[in-house]
Amino acid sequence: MAVVSCEEQNVQPTINIEEAYNKWKSLGINSYQINQIKKCFCVDAGVKVIMTIKNENIINLEDSTGVVKIPKERWQYFKTINQLFELAIEYKKNQPANFIIEYDDTYKFPTYIYVNPSNKIADDEFEFSTYNLIPQR
Repeated sequence: MAVVSCEEQNVQPTINIEEAYNKWKSLGINSYQINQIKKCFCVDAGVKVIMTIKNENIINLEDSTGVVKIPKERWQYFKTINQLFELAIEYKKNQPANFIIEYDDTYKFPTYIYVNPSNKIADDEFEFSTYNLIPQR
């Protein structure tokens, strides 16, 4: 029988956010394709998307099948890699109730971010899973 705790823990990665962000920026990758899932109590929660980024701007966003285009007014709910780092840095400064960040082994971008800003507020937590980076030239 497995015992599961309801209490979440803050996971401390072996590299801090600023180190990972500097490593990412040093690679000079500003154009890429990447998959992302945002989970929250919000629009498009749980939708797996393929994002095309050019010069750190989203230029295309579609579902993971590549069939359904996500309307431009909803692109704000998804984040480029630089935006993920900036989001993580900002929330970490504010000492959230729970914070987890994991990084890609090669490129050091955040593959997983979980933030629960406050245990006193319901439904304010969110997470991003970001994977399958394909750098573009």
